[in-house]
Amino acid sequence: MESDSDRLPRGQRVLVSGLSARSDVNGLAAEVQHFDESVGRYAILVLVTGEQLRVKPEHISAVAEPSHDDEQSLPSWQDGLGTAAQYEWLADCYRLRLDDDMNYASFLHGIYHPAPTAMTIFEDFLLFAKLARARGVVPASGWDWTTFCEVAAPLLRVALPQHEALEKHGVEQLQLQSGASASRSLRSTAERVYGSDPLAERDPFCEIVEDQIQTALEPEPIGGSYYVDTTLESDAAIFADVGGAAAWKRLLAEVS
Repeated sequence: MESDSDRLPRGQRVLVSGLSARSDVNGLAAEVQHFDESVGRYAILVLVTGEQLRVKPEHISAVAEPSHDDEQSLPSWQDGLGTAAQYEWLADCYRLRLDDDMNYASFLHGIYHPAPTAMTIFEDFLLFAKLARARGVVPASGWDWTTFCEVAAPLLRVALPQHEALEKHGVEQLQLQSGASASRSLRSTAERVYGSDPLAERDPFCEIVEDQIQTALEPEPIGGSYYVDTTLESDAAIFADVGGAAAWKRLLAEVS
């Protein structure tokens, strides 16, 4: 049994592992809410889903919070990139994956959707952002979601085919890499976000988060027609882990 001195504080970021009944949340980031002495479990908030779970201490492990003063704590793809450049690079990571999914898997989404609308593009990019947050591709703190949305918005209606990505980023950043050499690979970073490469089956957790987004933003039937709440106010909880609804409302307006 854990002693008081060993207990994780409220707000501590942790990674979940070893759950059998809820294997879908293994590997995801969460935050400690409190320790429930009556059952000997931590109450945690799973960041990407907003779920509150109670788990045994052995099923979570503390992770260090990123810091602007400690470059070693940053996700490796950020090393050497200026602050402004980081937001466009991650947006390009998403855009190149759209092109790869189309070319290698005939999976059409984002701007490549057969009938793209502002909302389909918006929901697809929101999925990418929430997965990136949950899987530690973006830091738990210090990441400006408002700026990220502002930088990404004008890019989301513009395709990034491989030849343009090569010209912009160079061949090394497009190669699939592993280990330390994957520090600046658009494709390897996208695999980490989505949990699979374009040729593999879709990652189950990716599908879970996608379903949650679609449910939260589903048009409401009103008087025989359907109403889409473009204010996003009724569904604000879905944006809690990615900077809040205000930034995403502006992004939706710009891609509309």
